[in-house]
Amino acid sequence: MRIRAVLPAALLAVSGLLVGAGTTFAGTAEESPQGGGYPAYQCFETVNLDEYCSDSKVRNDAEGSAWILTCPSGVLGSINSKPYLRYPRPEEALSCSGEGSPNSSDYPAYQCFKTVDRVEYCSDKKVKNHDAGNAWIKTCPPGVQGSINGRPYTRDPRPGNASSC
Repeated sequence: MRIRAVLPAALLAVSGLLVGAGTTFAGTAEESPQGGGYPAYQCFETVNLDEYCSDSKVRNDAEGSAWILTCPSGVLGSINSKPYLRYPRPEEALSCSGEGSPNSSDYPAYQCFKTVDRVEYCSDKKVKNHDAGNAWIKTCPPGVQGSINGRPYTRDPRPGNASSC
């Protein structure tokens, strides 16, 4: 399991896409100096031209790298740009981390996510918090986990047409 988490990060580091290689500030082609431009929202684009940004400001390259590594392996494998900083955060930007979402309801609620095939999966029982929701997602088959598109969210009531893991 550990190699799944380490391999994408190692590939990104070698290719120069990981934040430690230097982060650019949106709208410029120039690289920010180490720690320059912070605090700001860490962002990147995927091969599908989806923009992902952190939901909270990061204070340095290390925090930006840590946020990027919260992304599902499918998203990590599709990064198509060097990470960059944005301020303010674009409203339409996606997130990987399950950080607070304006579309999320409070816990307890049903943990849900959508796949790249637009299939919605939701837990059969309400989860009490983010960690319990994350644990439920890890019970899903690897093929389903690898196809998660966007960040998980909560729903209450549970959609009747939602799939289960």
